[in-house]
Amino acid sequence: MEQKSVVSGQLSEEKTSEQVKLPASRKVYVETNGSTVNQNKHNLRIPFREIALSPSKEMDGSVVENAPVRVYDTSGVWTDPATKCDVREGYRHCVATGSSDAAMSRNMRAARSCRRTMAI
Repeated sequence: MEQKSVVSGQLSEEKTSEQVKLPASRKVYVETNGSTVNQNKHNLRIPFREIALSPSKEMDGSVVENAPVRVYDTSGVWTDPATKCDVREGYRHCVATGSSDAAMSRNMRAARSCRRTMAI
């Protein structure tokens, strides 16, 4: 589907999560050891992006392999190859439960409450 970009004014093509690739990296999860669990008593899975590094050349000309680097991945399910996402559908759990409006209103109430507390 083609649509005009608000920023550039040029035509661009929408892409699904399956079409967006991040080269030389992969999504990995680190699972907690049971000391931290969610409300359903499951271990938490922390998302990371593991980035492959190219080898380094030393002063003597030898080549040294570098271990991959892990960085915290804030992209959510959008970059998980095991999950198919479409931006037009939204997050399944929000759409199914209609909770996005409720969550937004909770966040707004919390922000107003915080501002009142800070003003005192």
